[in-house]
Amino acid sequence: MADSLSRTLARFVDALQFDNLPPEVPDKVKTSLLHSLIGTFLGAETAHGKASIELIKMEEAMAEGATILVDGARATRCGAAFANSKLMHATNQSDSYRMLLHPGPCVIPAALATAQIERRAGRELITAIAAGYEVEARIAGDYIPSTQARGFRSSPVYGIIGAAITTGKLLRLNEDQLVTTVALACTFAGGTTEGARSGGREMLFHEPNATRNGIMAALLAREHVRGSETALEGAAGFYNAFTGNNRGDLSYVFAGPDHVALDSVVAGLGDRWELLHVTPKLYPTAGYNCPVIELMSDIRAAHNLPVEEIEKITVDMNWLETTYPSPAFPNPTRSADAPAVGSTHYFTAYTCVNGNYPPLRTRIDPGDQSGEENATVLELMKKVDVVGHRDRRAFAPRITVTLSGGTEYQGEYQGNELEWNLATELRRVRPLFDDMPWPKDNLESIAQIVTGLEIEQRMDHLIAQSGGEPAPNLGGPEYSALVVSSDLAKGLNRLVFTLVNRDNVPVYAEQAVVSAMYTPPGASEPQPRGVFTATFLPWPPEGSNRGVFVTAIDFEVAGDATRESPGLWELGINATAANGAEVQAVTAVRVAESPATPSIGSPAPRSVTPVAVDAPEISHITSAPSPDPELYRLSVHEALDGGIPLMVVFSTPAFCVSATCGPQLEILGQLKERYGDRANFIHVEVFEDPHLIQGDRFTAKQVPAVAEWGLPTEPWTFIVDSEGLISAKFEQFTPEEVLEAALKETL
Repeated sequence: MADSLSRTLARFVDALQFDNLPPEVPDKVKTSLLHSLIGTFLGAETAHGKASIELIKMEEAMAEGATILVDGARATRCGAAFANSKLMHATNQSDSYRMLLHPGPCVIPAALATAQIERRAGRELITAIAAGYEVEARIAGDYIPSTQARGFRSSPVYGIIGAAITTGKLLRLNEDQLVTTVALACTFAGGTTEGARSGGREMLFHEPNATRNGIMAALLAREHVRGSETALEGAAGFYNAFTGNNRGDLSYVFAGPDHVALDSVVAGLGDRWELLHVTPKLYPTAGYNCPVIELMSDIRAAHNLPVEEIEKITVDMNWLETTYPSPAFPNPTRSADAPAVGSTHYFTAYTCVNGNYPPLRTRIDPGDQSGEENATVLELMKKVDVVGHRDRRAFAPRITVTLSGGTEYQGEYQGNELEWNLATELRRVRPLFDDMPWPKDNLESIAQIVTGLEIEQRMDHLIAQSGGEPAPNLGGPEYSALVVSSDLAKGLNRLVFTLVNRDNVPVYAEQAVVSAMYTPPGASEPQPRGVFTATFLPWPPEGSNRGVFVTAIDFEVAGDATRESPGLWELGINATAANGAEVQAVTAVRVAESPATPSIGSPAPRSVTPVAVDAPEISHITSAPSPDPELYRLSVHEALDGGIPLMVVFSTPAFCVSATCGPQLEILGQLKERYGDRANFIHVEVFEDPHLIQGDRFTAKQVPAVAEWGLPTEPWTFIVDSEGLISAKFEQFTPEEVLEAALKETL
């Protein structure tokens, strides 16, 4: 390994840009941010949450500092982050990576405090959070059980690095400074498992202190302190201290071999994203109990179980989930043979009796016998057997319910069911808003701001909705442009964008004027490169005021989207809104040398796509609620041999992020009815086995055609002429009249 782990990670973080993130990464970051904020309002109701707020207000008040959420007071950067971390973790409903890491309460508070003080925009915040989560998860990885076995609690030990990296990215530290950031975080790390083993409460402040120390590591690195190059893998470094050696030898593992190569920490950086495996914890309990609750709820929903006839419930889990905090130091109240209130036995029994477990219920810790008075639950709890297995994944329980007559009901998870995306997070938390200790309107505003976080110029609106002072007018742009097109390249392009005001309200105008400007490498001033007129196209549903502006634009050369890179394309946009307001916005765009999707005039990829005749049921090849079998009659490669034009839509109606895949598919069907005798029409579901996806699209596998056609988003619509050449292509929802006109040109 030529470079140290710290150097490789620092170089990755330094180069990371929002525009280069795959779309699922910002989506996952938003999921974690929203989940952490929701948990903040619950944590503020706890005694230790309130005490932390008062402590920081007394010791670290600072008028121009960062905001303590819910309370609204200002404090030092480290102080506000400490208090906010405490709130996010107080009810044990943060997030979880590989069971024992909780990145959210370390990374998110550090990010919010620094973004507020440094006045960073949403795109930069998303990028910094992604960097912190990814670096923390990679450094931790397979080492987590070995760290626990050394008597250290993994969450603060690795969480300090996540907080440090996120802060460093928002401070815009360079590569060398980020190397020092890692070194300082490594030497500041700590937090023992004795509290988790014996029932002590000191672990309640592990994450807050790790957050504070992580921020300090980045701030010190800004002062050009020189840190150890081999702080992680050195002979006396982090891994030797917290895992017992620097060779990758593991004392305990979730499953698999007991050795890992050190360079696996940095393998596939930027291609494989570990942060996608972070699990939001909906319930106020240990992370490993959450899939048990979900699975038991699924079983109850599928079967009307007579509780009085249950003879036994067997819960098969990963073995480390039954020996918390570690097989080396197990807590007797959490062991597999301890059916106590707050144990896995208890949550299984409670959910079986009641059909679900309330996410807003007061936190119950193992051994808290006063937490339950339902005799049926307490009696059924004694019939629950929890069995640990070394060959089961974490968060992958199997539950078998055996009735007195011998009938069995069983359910099983694979381990990724709770790795939610933003759409699933919203679906699960929105029903809780009415009963939460925070105004519902504020909660809805927070959800909307987080959903469109990349267009936020500052974090003031988000913080204001979370308890801070009303967002000030910072003199920034009144309007912003958000480019929807994800595959811009040198040459002629179809540019799609939206306009929003400072409150994220979409702007409607019949037209917008786009002025393209290019700053060549080494130049200080942009050069005009053409003026284009964009037309507003409405998006479904009708009457929703959703829509985009579309124009054709010619980029003569490639260019990046930052001033630090050679060649910059910027777009100046002017429009007169329907209310008479004059709208002005400027945005930068990345223009690639060549597109990822097939170029106009190039041969269409001869993809073999699923067809109805080969599927047991049509639901196995499409997530459309009422699919038209004719759209799945031919594979793309067969249609290309037909000698007639082809219109193909790549979309996922049930799991579409923009909620336009379904309407786009309806338009495909309508055009097929009118032109089906002169052209072929195909819908390609972007996911394999859509009937097996349980709402979490980023745990699903894409069909090969997605990669073969280079699709970065969905929906995409392509029109292919009778010779098999791409005639037109459209990203995102496109109205029927536009597609019809493009199709007619090939007939």
